[in-house]
Amino acid sequence: MSVFPRFQAKKVGAISMLTALALIAFLLESLLPALFIPGAKAGLSNVFSLLALVIYGPFEAVLVVGIRTILGSIIVGNPAVLLYSLTAGEISVLFASFLFVFFKDRLSVVAISVSSAVMHNTVQLLVYRIITLNTAVYAFFPYLIVLGTIAGLIVGTLSLWTVKGIPSPVFERLLNER
Repeated sequence: MSVFPRFQAKKVGAISMLTALALIAFLLESLLPALFIPGAKAGLSNVFSLLALVIYGPFEAVLVVGIRTILGSIIVGNPAVLLYSLTAGEISVLFASFLFVFFKDRLSVVAISVSSAVMHNTVQLLVYRIITLNTAVYAFFPYLIVLGTIAGLIVGTLSLWTVKGIPSPVFERLLNER
């Protein structure tokens, strides 16, 4: 029996795969122009973070977001990505984890995704506000709520389809390995 049962080889492989897929999605999305507002993206890499949360749990989701954000920042060569995305990503995944752990019987994966996306945009806006001391940034808030809602719907729906696409015996085995 392992001293660290949380880090079994199969699980490490699966978390590594989710992290790699999240990083690839992040890098591909970084090549696309922003959506309506500077820096606004759909956040498709969050599909893999949400999958990590649903299949494995909060710790693994936080790990996927952290590693993907740090590696993405290094690869893209943009330290601002690290500052804004790591802060917002980790807070939003912790928020999603809270909702998932305590309200999964009352909230769908899509609702959790939307809430997390709106939290992500809110935290990024607050980080920008703290750094620049510019209160005019609050004018973007209504647009960020709408964009976060749309992004959350997309990410949540893709995650839900993925989980539903996993054959039941496989999904049950994954949940039992938690």
